[in-house]
Amino acid sequence: MWRASVRRLGSAASVGAIRRRWAWKRGLGSPATARLDGAEGKEADHRGPYALWTTGEILRGIAVLEAAQWRGLSDGVLALHEKLRGGSYGGRGGLLGRAVEAGLRRTVYSHFCGGDTVADCLAPHALPARYQAELGMGFVLDYSTESGESEAHFEEVARRKLDTILSARQLGAERLMTALKPTGLGRYDTLAKASDLLRQRSAQNSSYLDTLSFGDQALDEEWARLQRRLDRICAQGKEAGFPVLIDAEYYAIQPAVEYLSFCMQSKYNS
Repeated sequence: MWRASVRRLGSAASVGAIRRRWAWKRGLGSPATARLDGAEGKEADHRGPYALWTTGEILRGIAVLEAAQWRGLSDGVLALHEKLRGGSYGGRGGLLGRAVEAGLRRTVYSHFCGGDTVADCLAPHALPARYQAELGMGFVLDYSTESGESEAHFEEVARRKLDTILSARQLGAERLMTALKPTGLGRYDTLAKASDLLRQRSAQNSSYLDTLSFGDQALDEEWARLQRRLDRICAQGKEAGFPVLIDAEYYAIQPAVEYLSFCMQSKYNS
């Protein structure tokens, strides 16, 4: 499913933004103005995006974001959902399982996720597509996946990223981009070791883009596979005219993330 992290997105800032939308809906205040993409340098009013939210959706958004800040609650509900899906109560969890899933889909899922497929996200009735059609705004289309330990997992993540770009192009989507985290394409420990090498290289004033060598054949091959996965995604993005955003990561592995990003920028940003 096209998911996003509830805990990471359930911030006080997000709650504040939703509350401002609610206040504007009730006529209790006016939204701030900002420069929106396509506004050609003019100040654009946020009332357009707010108008696409019904009062019920705004209230639901407030409730979801408030609840998401209670880690115990979000962990408990998701654990219950996974347990019910595991078949302990028959089928997909029987009546109780279907009720829990329906509740999640109408609240958390609908707030953070565009749909189960790329086509769902780009359907005319979907909120991202409405923003695009009515306001000319672009958005990030992403199957949110990160962290893993197996090569099979990393290959699956890369395949999904490639499918995202291909599907969006086949559907004729415009003004889109996708995003990825390097921890979805390779192990955290490998990125940490690469970061250590880059810190040493910086201290020695060595060339930044020299090929990294760990002095260990297995580790060198693992790093090369990570780079090839990222290169395939960026190459397809370049061919499709589909920008690829490389997300920042933990401080300990940020040098490796910046190194990979700079390599891809040097090769494909032209």
